[in-house]
Amino acid sequence: MLSNITYILMDEGRFCLAWVMDLCGDKTIGISVDRHMAKELVLSAPEDAIRHTQGTEDCIPHPGQGTPVLFAG
Repeated sequence: MLSNITYILMDEGRFCLAWVMDLCGDKTIGISVDRHMAKELVLSAPEDAIRHTQGTEDCIPHPGQGTPVLFAG
């Protein structure tokens, strides 16, 4: 599993998006969105991923090591 955080610019302001991706299945399995990059945002995306997958005992979490990217929408 790969996790990362990015910023998204919208008409309503800037949002932070955290997501967890299953690299074997090539799909996003957990997301979290908030206006602030706080620990709740970072912790809720993996919690969402665990709720949407079966059997996480063989998963190897890998956090992204880069700088958050800014997307304008």
